Amino acid sequence: MPKNSLKNLVNSIFNRINPLPPYSFELTYDNIHISEVFKDITKIFIGGINFKYGENGGIDIRDLTDTKMNNIKEYMHSIGITYTINFIDFSKFKELQKKKKFEKNYLSDYTFNIHVSQNTIIIINFDYYIKPTLWNRIL
Repeated sequence: MPKNSLKNLVNSIFNRINPLPPYSFELTYDNIHISEVFKDITKIFIGGINFKYGENGGIDIRDLTDTKMNNIKEYMHSIGITYTINFIDFSKFKELQKKKKFEKNYLSDYTFNIHVSQNTIIIINFDYYIKPTLWNRIL
């Protein structure tokens, strides 16, 4: 996705007091590899955090509370994307790297890794958001 289009999309998604409902925006691509979709989603995610909580073009990761990250998740749902965040130590990260899949066919096969300290790594996985099913009582 061109840089200007991505910036406009980030503004459309995050320049609101409250997030729009899930699937309010549609990301469409013509015949590109899922790795390119992952890159764009990562840029939207980072751009959104920076838009909502960044200062002077930067983000201090220590300021991102659970509440702020859950808010970002709601905004990401508006493009049909969700994510999980895991904090792991470096030794566990190295173990996971050894077991890493070489063939990546799905969005959830990709990870966005942030080294926050010498011994701590944040692993973020994106996936498609599926609205929870509401079951009505039969009886």
